[in-house]
Amino acid sequence: MVVVRRIETAAGLAEAHRLRIQVFVDEQRFAMSDEIDALDAISTHWLLLPDTAATTPESDLSTLALGNIRLVPATLPGTASPVVDASSTTATLGRLCLTPAARGHGYAKLLIQALHDEARSRGLKSLTLFAQTDKVGLYRRFGYVDDAPAPVMYDGAPHMIMRLTF
Repeated sequence: MVVVRRIETAAGLAEAHRLRIQVFVDEQRFAMSDEIDALDAISTHWLLLPDTAATTPESDLSTLALGNIRLVPATLPGTASPVVDASSTTATLGRLCLTPAARGHGYAKLLIQALHDEARSRGLKSLTLFAQTDKVGLYRRFGYVDDAPAPVMYDGAPHMIMRLTF
């Protein structure tokens, strides 16, 4: 069994970073310089953990995460560092990943549901995402639709811009 847990500390974020580097940099060969970004500081993050780690302090989660997702709020344009646009009713789903052992068990659904629940509780009206083209089907199952006529290059790989309206 697994649990989805919202990250509340720098130690929890460090575990999310470790997992994202494992999946996106080591496994999928995306650039390290693109993985850890300034949006992390203003985003809400969740980890998928074994249920035995449900109450483990975040400082002791090292190497336990099985999955990750983040909710990135809309930001104001033209600022040197990300500044949240509190008037926006949209946000971005990002950095969804699972360890190879956690794939194929429906766990992505748990992470996406946690993010959707948070988005709804904030009164958001829509979410966007940049889906790797081989992952588009996953997001379509949750109601996301293409928001661009063709894939775009993002971090050096083709991605489809998608949108979900609540």
